[in-house]
Amino acid sequence: MIVIISCIWTSAVMLWFNLKLNNIKEHLQVRKFILGNISYAILITTFTIFCHDRSVNASVVANVGFYIFSMMIFSGRNIFCSLIEVMYTFFIQILANILFAIYYIGILKKTLDEFNNNIIDNLSFLILVLVLYIVLNNNLGKLIFNLRDSVLIKHKLSMTVVTAYLLVISIWCLIAVNILEYEISNLFWLISSLILVLIGAFVGITIIEQRNKLLELKKSAFTDELTGTMIRKAGMNYLRSMIETSHKKGQNFNIVYLDINDLKVVNDELGHLCGDQMICHIISTIRKNIRSYDHIIRMGGDEFLIVFQEYSSEELKGIMERILIIVEAEKPPSLANYPISFSYGIAGHTQKSKISDPMDLITSADQEMYRYKNKYKLNESQT
Repeated sequence: MIVIISCIWTSAVMLWFNLKLNNIKEHLQVRKFILGNISYAILITTFTIFCHDRSVNASVVANVGFYIFSMMIFSGRNIFCSLIEVMYTFFIQILANILFAIYYIGILKKTLDEFNNNIIDNLSFLILVLVLYIVLNNNLGKLIFNLRDSVLIKHKLSMTVVTAYLLVISIWCLIAVNILEYEISNLFWLISSLILVLIGAFVGITIIEQRNKLLELKKSAFTDELTGTMIRKAGMNYLRSMIETSHKKGQNFNIVYLDINDLKVVNDELGHLCGDQMICHIISTIRKNIRSYDHIIRMGGDEFLIVFQEYSSEELKGIMERILIIVEAEKPPSLANYPISFSYGIAGHTQKSKISDPMDLITSADQEMYRYKNKYKLNESQT
């Protein structure tokens, strides 16, 4: 019971503070990160329960391997990023162990057997780990993670390959020594088998990297470089497929067509960089406040289209009005003297709709958007 509580508590604390240090806020990424950590917690708890006589080396390699595997499979995390995250956790754990040993063994003169059988002492240690996270995260933690990100930007492929090799070598050495029971006198076979493993790892890493490059290339072909949204061509194809699905399966959906207000004013007075910042601020705010499967399409310039599933028109009005408030309240300092908003129009599609051309649906939303924009201009002229 103590082991299970300890593993779950450590995993939960690790999840919370790693989320903060990685500054992950997008809903889908948060869910993936949590799923990866849950997988890690299950794996390491199972390993801890069934491997009572494990060595320290086995525990370290298992922790690192399980965490990297879980985050790579379920969260799509880079293995170098995951390695730094789990090593930072090890550092906190080691520091906690040193401080607790000084107090528990050095001052209180108690033994490890007493600690292992006392749930209160174990809980005290877990609280110490939490306190260390709180104390160190805002300074040392941020420094380590910022350094990791800067290194990853410049040397992503190199760091990924080096991390993969280190992990492969560590796991193989652990298997060779503890399971296959290689002896030092059998060094030739150990080195030979390790070389074969490294060759296999190299081939695997090369295939994965090529696959990732291909996926990134495909993604860039359908993604707007500035905002990360779909480009018009990809968006129209997606909207066309949504209309076909709606007719066949009765899945209703709505679109929101929006146009950013006063972008020309910002471009003319502050420059196009500030205009781009205004666009990115609005789109990132929208993305944070909609679901991961509600897609944003850049139709051109300052006009965007959002495809929503399941919401009614009234619900969408409430969502868009709330986003408008957030966009203005959280605007960047460089745009503090300029109002930030957008005009929008909503159009819906049901199974009974006769619309088959996406442009007909867009035109309907566009007309409503211009009615909204006319009201906006009227209010601006009166103030």
